[in-house]
Amino acid sequence: MNSRPGKQKEVTSPRFVRPECVLFCGLISVLLAACAPVGPNFQKPEVQLPEGWLEIANERISPEGGGHRDWWKNFNDPALEALIQHAYENNPTLEMAGLRVYEGRAILGLATGLKYPQFQQLRSSVDRVELSENSEPISYLPPVVQAGVDTGFTTYRVGFDAVWELDFWGRYRRIEEAAGASLAARTAAYDAVRHYSGTP
Repeated sequence: MNSRPGKQKEVTSPRFVRPECVLFCGLISVLLAACAPVGPNFQKPEVQLPEGWLEIANERISPEGGGHRDWWKNFNDPALEALIQHAYENNPTLEMAGLRVYEGRAILGLATGLKYPQFQQLRSSVDRVELSENSEPISYLPPVVQAGVDTGFTTYRVGFDAVWELDFWGRYRRIEEAAGASLAARTAAYDAVRHYSGTP
């Protein structure tokens, strides 16, 4: 009994991804993710403000800034000026606001320093070794040869260590941004205290 030969299907073996490709793709993904800092960027909220002064029609009110910062000087009173200066120099609320500004500057400096190596160490050493002429194998050499042998040598070592945590996820960048915003808020609070207290 004769059987007709049928078409044979080609069997292909499954293709496997090379480990090098997987490692390369993973490294690229990490580097791309490192470019984006953690969290969304700050968006300044939109505030609806009036187009002009509400009392712009009043002739007694001028939108132009005047020299009212040192209003007490218009009285030409030395006693009043002395009292204002005394209040400025002995104002605990203003002093605390000023100290908060200094504190904000220090915090910003520390936050900025986190982007750079957090630990640096430089070390060096010098070793001088002198071999005895009576030690082996120098003692076995002929006197003529011993006279030409340098029995001392010096070793110099210099090293440097640095510990640096790379800001892959933008954590330190966000800390610096927050510290800068905090300093701006502290400065605005200090100016507000000066304005309300009427100090120069």
